[in-house]
Amino acid sequence: MSPSSHAEDARSPLPAFPQAAAPENGKPAAEDPLRRALRLALLRAPLLLPLCGTCGAIWSGQGWCLSIAAAALAFTLRLYRIAAATLLCALVAALQHSLFEQQRAESVAQWESSGVAHISGVVESTLSRSLILRIDHTRLRVAIRGDDMPYRTGDRLTVLGEYQEVRPPAVPGMFDTASWMRGKGIVASLALIHAAKTGYDHGWYGLLGYAATLRELLADRLMPYGTEADPRRQVLCALVLGARDRAEPDTMLDFRRGGCLHAFAVSGLHVGLVALLLWPLFYALRVRPQVSLWLVLLLVGIYVLMTGAAPPAVRAYMMLALALLSIKLRRQLSLLNVWSSAALAILLLSPHQLHNAGFLLSFLVYAGICLATRHALRDTPWFGPDSFIPYTIMTPWEMRVQSWEFALRGVVMIAFSAWLVSLPITACYFHTFNSYSFLTNIAITPILPVVMASGFAVILLGNVPYLGALAQTLAEQSSGALIAITSFFGSWPGAYLPITEPAKPHESMVMNLGFGKSSTILGNPGLLIDAGSESSARWMVEPALFHSGFTPAALLSTRNLASATGGIPLLQQSWPSMRTLRQAGHADSSPVTHISTPSGHYTIYAAPRHLPTRPAVHQSPVILWRLTGEQGPRRLLYIGDAAADTLAAVPRENRRAEVIILGANNIIPIDWEAQLDFSDTQLIILLPAARAAGIKPETFAPIPCYEVAKDSVLRF
Repeated sequence: MSPSSHAEDARSPLPAFPQAAAPENGKPAAEDPLRRALRLALLRAPLLLPLCGTCGAIWSGQGWCLSIAAAALAFTLRLYRIAAATLLCALVAALQHSLFEQQRAESVAQWESSGVAHISGVVESTLSRSLILRIDHTRLRVAIRGDDMPYRTGDRLTVLGEYQEVRPPAVPGMFDTASWMRGKGIVASLALIHAAKTGYDHGWYGLLGYAATLRELLADRLMPYGTEADPRRQVLCALVLGARDRAEPDTMLDFRRGGCLHAFAVSGLHVGLVALLLWPLFYALRVRPQVSLWLVLLLVGIYVLMTGAAPPAVRAYMMLALALLSIKLRRQLSLLNVWSSAALAILLLSPHQLHNAGFLLSFLVYAGICLATRHALRDTPWFGPDSFIPYTIMTPWEMRVQSWEFALRGVVMIAFSAWLVSLPITACYFHTFNSYSFLTNIAITPILPVVMASGFAVILLGNVPYLGALAQTLAEQSSGALIAITSFFGSWPGAYLPITEPAKPHESMVMNLGFGKSSTILGNPGLLIDAGSESSARWMVEPALFHSGFTPAALLSTRNLASATGGIPLLQQSWPSMRTLRQAGHADSSPVTHISTPSGHYTIYAAPRHLPTRPAVHQSPVILWRLTGEQGPRRLLYIGDAAADTLAAVPRENRRAEVIILGANNIIPIDWEAQLDFSDTQLIILLPAARAAGIKPETFAPIPCYEVAKDSVLRF
């Protein structure tokens, strides 16, 4: 072939094949900036997408869209290993979740049909009047409830229990047992019939049992005999050791209103403080840094076990271990990857944790804190010397001011971001809103390390002369200051609010307290009739009123018994402006009492003087409530458990009402047809006492009649 033919071939057009864009000036084509940034971010945190895939698989249903999207994103960015890991983690989580649901469905169906459950397992944790039992050879957990259960974590039991149906909360925002059980992986609740101890676990739960015993021994050093009622000692036990069972509900109430109840649950805050306290201690003892690292991991691990190994504490310990390990190996630390690895490990072992409010708060609040810390490092100073002045030429005073400014800026941003992140979670799970919790957390930040350090000093040096007394004084003073700060912020108007709308002035509500007893509020703000015992007021009356948006302007106690008056002090703490009326002991009271509130006018007819004061049911008054408002004229007649003689003392024209609330007095019963006029009645409410006495809604047909079911609330 001639040279000319070669030239012609070179000039001839080549076949058109798809090719990449030709580089300009010999440089490779520029990659999309967004794609490049996303790819680099995922390479720094390769476990983030597997975590998203795992969460989607646990949610199941539409959650699989998240898993598929995470795997597709990794595949699109040519991160094939991350895509494979995402699919693998999602499949493992889905398999575990499906096996758990299959075991749960089979077991619950069997227990429902027979009514009882005969199971054996190991005690996972203990509560005040119940325990959580992990069933052998399954992933199932059940809650065993009973009065006398002298068992501890790690005990192996054979249990015969009665299956109990879990009811939904009477009012949204009250304690949701079903949601709590779901977050703990508990499939059923059993009432204890018989239990027998068969041995002790020598595995993980046995180790937790020994750790719980150690916690009790150390808690006794913080709370010696005779100091159980001291709130400062209760706070020390809860904060230092996580012994929340040592704290009374009134003490925890102040922290709940102040938005600092998280301090009572051992979490990253406690684990971080313990680690920060150990580092300077080992430095002062001249321990080598390489040895200090392993000692910190060992002692913090023992602390996490001793406090019960709650998921927030386990998360913090795993992140601390990974961070220290990366420093030891001189690898670049990625907080996002450390955060993802801790969450992924917990969810693959316990998928039910995704439905746990504590798990979500722990991880999401920590993510918010990391973002706030990153912003604080880049933000311009709020005050102090010019940020462009080199640190080396600053005066000592300028260096000090700069350190103070940075610490204040960091604390404020971290507290505010944690508050913002926690708002939707607390609103969704607890139906509450803390208005000033970020201010409370800022104020208690410098005190918490002192409380923790002084608490450990009491444990270690409590019996040492002089040093022990000094540690005791410092611990009491610091914990007292912590209580004072939380109480101060918690007492501000609107500090702790429900997310529900307030009840209307014409609305009323009846709360079933069990055993034929009830509490009723008429109007808002209105008259509250009976508070029940302390337990009833704490777990039923107060939360039902709070979450339903009712404000009691006055409280009427109809009896002298503790079962009807024990909750009055508790309700007075929640509503200090509430007026308290005592109609009990009617011989010394006015026969007729008048009360006016924005919701209407109340006329209280006390029991006649000739009625005996025993039994206490004879003390029940009759109440007429007149309301004129946007709903038009309304009359409500509350008869309750009043005797026939009490109703007879009410004028005839006042025994007619649109709504009548009836109870039962079995000794001096009321003649409904002779003593009442139902001509204007549009609704009848039967109290629990009427239900217990056998009075049925059919008695008053065709008037609509409703009963208040057990452990429920009727709002009308």
